[in-house]
Amino acid sequence: MDKNYLLYGTLSDDVRGVAQRVEKLIGKPLQERDSIHWGDYFMTAGGKPDEVSVYANEDPEDHEPHFEEYAEYRTLISIYDSTMIDEHDRILTSDPELSAELLIRDIH
Repeated sequence: MDKNYLLYGTLSDDVRGVAQRVEKLIGKPLQERDSIHWGDYFMTAGGKPDEVSVYANEDPEDHEPHFEEYAEYRTLISIYDSTMIDEHDRILTSDPELSAELLIRDIH
């Protein structure tokens, strides 16, 4: 299977609300987790393929954006090793409540 990476951004700063919406859209539960690097975030159980993570675009220590080039996007959604690239893209970018924008599409 080819490895790939998709990154979406939303203007919402409500990470939990975004995670709940993503859960509903993709039909998979996201578990709340905690990380020194990412802070509180949400991720699908079981890992790859189709690993989905939702996290704030802010370092919990220094409050600087994780991705400075996307600083206006307060919450990020990443998908690793997607087996449904086009489906994920359609679902996440067409939902008006989520208002996600594709930032990175790295397909191998």
